[in-house]
Amino acid sequence: MTDPEPETGATDPRTAWDTPERCPFCETSLANGGSAFIRHVEDRETCRVAFETWRGRVASDIGGEWIG
Repeated sequence: MTDPEPETGATDPRTAWDTPERCPFCETSLANGGSAFIRHVEDRETCRVAFETWRGRVASDIGGEWIG
């Protein structure tokens, strides 16, 4: 079973990362922007794909690999 399309964000290049308690891809409320966000993107396919796409786009800006 696949997730329904998020209401906003996944294909919107203006996705905002300014509220850690919300997924920037689907705007789902999260307990926090750390471990709760990671669990969310692991569980929700549309957000995982959007996060991986975003991560691929900024990887060269970060230099090295993510920590955590």
